Amino acid sequence: MRVWKTKLLIQFMALCMGMTLLAGCEKKEKQPETGTETVETTSVQSETSVPDRHSLYEGNTNYFYDQLSIEQKVFFNILKKQAEAFYWGTEEPKTRMSSTIRYPEGSYGLGKEITQGYFGNLELGPLSVYEAEAVAQLFYHSYPKYFFFSGMLVVDEDNKCYMDLVDGFTSREVIDSYRDKIEAKTQEWMKVIDKCGNDLEKEEAILQLICDNVECDMSSRNNLYRYGITCGLGGALGDGIATDHGYAKTFQYLCNAAGLDSLYVWSSFINFHAWNMVKLYDEWYCIDVSWLDVYKMDSPANQYFNKSYNSFRNHDSDGRQMINGKYVQYGVQMPTCIRDVVKDGPQLYSDRDEGGLYVIKHGMLTEYRGEGSEVVIPAKVMEVDVYLFSGEREISSFSVEEGSEFLYAEDGVLFDADKNTLMRYPNAGASEYDVPEGTKIIAKFAFINCATLETLRLPASLTEIRAGAFMGCSTLKEIYFEGTKDQWDAIEAFYPYFPGNCTIHFQ
Repeated sequence: MRVWKTKLLIQFMALCMGMTLLAGCEKKEKQPETGTETVETTSVQSETSVPDRHSLYEGNTNYFYDQLSIEQKVFFNILKKQAEAFYWGTEEPKTRMSSTIRYPEGSYGLGKEITQGYFGNLELGPLSVYEAEAVAQLFYHSYPKYFFFSGMLVVDEDNKCYMDLVDGFTSREVIDSYRDKIEAKTQEWMKVIDKCGNDLEKEEAILQLICDNVECDMSSRNNLYRYGITCGLGGALGDGIATDHGYAKTFQYLCNAAGLDSLYVWSSFINFHAWNMVKLYDEWYCIDVSWLDVYKMDSPANQYFNKSYNSFRNHDSDGRQMINGKYVQYGVQMPTCIRDVVKDGPQLYSDRDEGGLYVIKHGMLTEYRGEGSEVVIPAKVMEVDVYLFSGEREISSFSVEEGSEFLYAEDGVLFDADKNTLMRYPNAGASEYDVPEGTKIIAKFAFINCATLETLRLPASLTEIRAGAFMGCSTLKEIYFEGTKDQWDAIEAFYPYFPGNCTIHFQ
């Protein structure tokens, strides 16, 4: 009985101390532009009189924080205080050799020893190590600003905890260098974003800045459990190269800086992929910036841009991370996300024709049940789902109903309205085809499973060939490019899947 009372007294004292700390940390102030509340700057900053040049870019600190218990909030604020102090250079990073990584789901052996950097000195209070690690992950989700923090905790044999550093950040000099580069790039990009007139324009400007200036490199993940510099702001804004996690962190960071609420989301179920949710006009939407950049799918109707949760999940298996409105891994509620939007703001229609011939969802043709080999695209269609017409059904030609403002067909081949992009070649079309001069882009899956195409001529105007464009084209033997070898090498091509036995000729 005495032991029980002693434990209860210790927990009560820890809770009281935590509530005192929480009361001090939960004083909040309104940011002048974002309108979101953030935890007041720490005493470390005020004592050293360092101006917080990054105060507007801290992120949406409240969404997950508000769902935590009092004990969890205390630990969350301890993380914030120590990360902010480390951000401003008050502590040298510590290192140790380790072959095991702890994570909320368990411990993982790396198969070799690595140099593991860490900082801080954490008091868990009444939380277990498992509970503390879950809070650390939600803190990591909330603060992209702290680009050096991996989201994991280092736990020693005595259950003492520290904040784990991203691989590559093992010296103060390197960390400070990346901090300064990130701040400079942020100020440069914010000058562009601040000129936008509404939320959608801001979001599009952020998306365009990232896609135009950051190279997507999934291979720079060193393994599934340890992330490097490219998985955060350091890679994207510091070096111009990032993984999907770096894209998502940067999008979240810039959205919050521009006054838009955004969340970072990742999946532990499939391949540890990361994406975002963003709040526009008081409603939440899913967006996957890395796939938008990789596949160059910049249409208002594509499946990765401002989608409802259900629409997004249908096209991205990683969307299964959220079930029944909850973030499965951490047990917190996610925002309601039920509508799709387009660039101009108004909601597009969903349309199923009376005869059941086709289904159009928010401008995209997603189902087509017409019989025969000739496909007629309705005039109201803005884009065709890239996975439609990619199966075994034989198609000899595409045509577009009169009056379409979005698509165009010529010689049975489907283009966008400006004829800049070849959208789809019929898989049972002619054995030879000359892509018209002026065409700049071969779309994703444009020639997929063409069983008849043997010879193809590509114009010198071509600048881009997207993912899977020639997947399954087993009969394609000759490609004649109207430009030089140097021009061909300059074409941006992401896994086009040219047949192995195909010969490419140049001028």
